[in-house]
Amino acid sequence: MKINVSLNKFGLMLKTDGLLQKYGCEINVQAHDEDLEEYAIEFVETVFHYLETGHKISPNETLGYGSWITKMQLNDCQELIFFEQVPLTDDYVLGITTTLKMWSEQHAICAKLGVECSVPLHDQLIVISDGVFEGDAVEGVRYPSPEHMSGWWITTDRYNVSAPQTPPSKK
Repeated sequence: MKINVSLNKFGLMLKTDGLLQKYGCEINVQAHDEDLEEYAIEFVETVFHYLETGHKISPNETLGYGSWITKMQLNDCQELIFFEQVPLTDDYVLGITTTLKMWSEQHAICAKLGVECSVPLHDQLIVISDGVFEGDAVEGVRYPSPEHMSGWWITTDRYNVSAPQTPPSKK
C-alpha cells in the first residue's frame, strides 16, 4: 500500500494507492492541520489493518480511534472518506482533525508521564458497568486480557460483582 500525502487549501490530504482491486476502495483522509501528518499516516495504517482483517465497510459505519469517533462513507470515486463527530453534538464534519489532535494529546500526556499509550483498538471489547453512561463517578482499571479484549474495566459503584464476567482480583 502506498500513501500519497498532499496539501491543498483545506490542509492535509492522504490517499492510498493500491487497495481498490483487493478491498474495493482506497482510503482518503483529510485534516486541517499539516502538523498532524504523522498521526494521519498512523490512522490510515489502522484503517488498512481494519480492512486487511476482513471487515467490510457499511454505509455510515463508525470507527473509534482513541477517545474519538469517526464515521466512514464510500464516495463515488470508490474512496473511503472520513468524518468526525463535532464535540458535544451528534453532528459529523468531513475530516479528522479533532480525532488526530486528541490522539496526539493522549500520546503526549503518556510520554510526559513516562507510560505507554495503549488505547483500545476498534475491534477490542471494553467492560462498562451500569452508571457509566448515566454520569456516575468511574474507576478505570486495566487487566491482562486475551487479544479480543482491551483489558479495560470502566466501573461505577453500581458495578454488579455477581454478573457473569467478574474482573480478576487486583494485585
